[in-house]
Amino acid sequence: MLKIGARQIAALRGAARARFADRVLERLRVDLPRQVGALTPDQARAKVLARMDKAERFGLETEQEVFRFVALAFAYGDDFTRQPWAVPVFEDASLTRPSERIAVLWESAPARAMRA
Repeated sequence: MLKIGARQIAALRGAARARFADRVLERLRVDLPRQVGALTPDQARAKVLARMDKAERFGLETEQEVFRFVALAFAYGDDFTRQPWAVPVFEDASLTRPSERIAVLWESAPARAMRA
């Protein structure tokens, strides 16, 4: 029987995360060329990874949810959650799950340039 240890699981998780970050960056280069193009490749990748971490801290789990969070951060800045169009989403008591909040944020973002 094949036995996978904690280190192997961590390595697999890390590899999957790196592949996802690459896909996010490819998509952002198309959707937000100005924002991504202003950065070196290393800077852009670092920002994607940092914003993925932040998305996870917000409780976002699926690739779509994480992508949307990262894309909104690239489009509107790291503080997009505090911008006037986003604040009501966080104040809405009926939105109890992070997945609900990111869906509403995505739909209510000004100048809807991106859709996943």
